[in-house]
Amino acid sequence: QGLMQLRDIHGTMSRVSQGTLDEVDLFELKRFLLLLRSIAADFEELNERAGFEGYALHDLPEALSVLDPEDSGNPSFFLRSQWSKPLAAAREDKATLEKRIALATGQERETLLTGRAQAVAREAEAEAALCEALSQRLRPFGSAMAARLDTLGKLDLLFAKASLARELGGVMPTLTEKELSFVNMVHPAIAESLKAQGALFTPLSLSLVPGTAALTGANMGGKSVCLKTLALNVYLVHCGLFPLAE
Repeated sequence: QGLMQLRDIHGTMSRVSQGTLDEVDLFELKRFLLLLRSIAADFEELNERAGFEGYALHDLPEALSVLDPEDSGNPSFFLRSQWSKPLAAAREDKATLEKRIALATGQERETLLTGRAQAVAREAEAEAALCEALSQRLRPFGSAMAARLDTLGKLDLLFAKASLARELGGVMPTLTEKELSFVNMVHPAIAESLKAQGALFTPLSLSLVPGTAALTGANMGGKSVCLKTLALNVYLVHCGLFPLAE
């Protein structure tokens, strides 16, 4: 479930190492780090049973503490006043002025509106300074976060492959250089279409060696289906998936 919520935030990750992150970037990172913590715990439990080779996944509590110092676990994010005295002061001034503006009229109101605009400008400056400070604190974790994002992507693909194999079947192929041979291969999309029509897909067996082969037969005899089925299963192997054959 955690992997389903994962977003590709490589763009945000690239800004961790250089430049200043804005509030949206910081929100994306907090959400990612919370998902990482949850997925890493689940993966550790799964790995004890499955024994994955070449995969390691650990959370980054130090990075998460920058964006969630209260350890609330809430994925929402905003620049809190208590993180910056200038920001707290600007927001307090703005709130006070807004209350006075609601009751004022004439020249007094114009003066208060000018004061509010100045408070808003100070608030924006304080928010920018806070974003820069948080960016600097996150910068040392940039490469580690990017590496974990890549690992999560690989795990997502791995689990998707396993899910597809469980759903459709397939076998571990033997890779060859000169010969191409499949026994009782199927094309799942065509098989599903035939099933909806009350018919069955006839598995196909084919062996090829370097050279030219001619496929002959009557119209609607299955020549195109044979080639499509062969091509699909070859591509599945190239993609690191189980071919659908015996």
